[in-house]
Amino acid sequence: MGPVHPRPNHRSARLDHPGELSVIKGTLLRPKAEHLSKSRTAPPVWLWPSRTGGTATEVDRRWQGYLRRFDLEHTFRSAQQTLGWTAPKLRTPQAADRWTWLLIVAHTQLRLVRSLAVDLRRPWEKPAEPERMTPAQVRCFNPGSQTAVGM
Repeated sequence: MGPVHPRPNHRSARLDHPGELSVIKGTLLRPKAEHLSKSRTAPPVWLWPSRTGGTATEVDRRWQGYLRRFDLEHTFRSAQQTLGWTAPKLRTPQAADRWTWLLIVAHTQLRLVRSLAVDLRRPWEKPAEPERMTPAQVRCFNPGSQTAVGM
């Protein structure tokens, strides 16, 4: 297969661009999962890094990095929604830095105390292993009373 490049089909983002839109060359990757849980089939995934001519090691690093970004996205989402990272109206960059570091410490502590928490689920829900509990699930547990807090 020869060089692959995206073909722009809409000009709305570049209305002021004179002439033809430029072609950006890249590498097309299609990683395939060997197996998924519950005997599901993996949907096709297409990745397009804008770098061409990578070695096999570099290509492996690209798709593995793509998978790891989900870990980071869920961590940021948890910090925003569960721990309230974006909730306060901070007036200075220094205050924002302090708040961010406090949330990092809180997130780390919630990860560290997972083994002490009990996963409280509804009767029809399958319980999670302690090492698989999220910071949000651990946050709702009060170890002194063996009950969930704030639910």
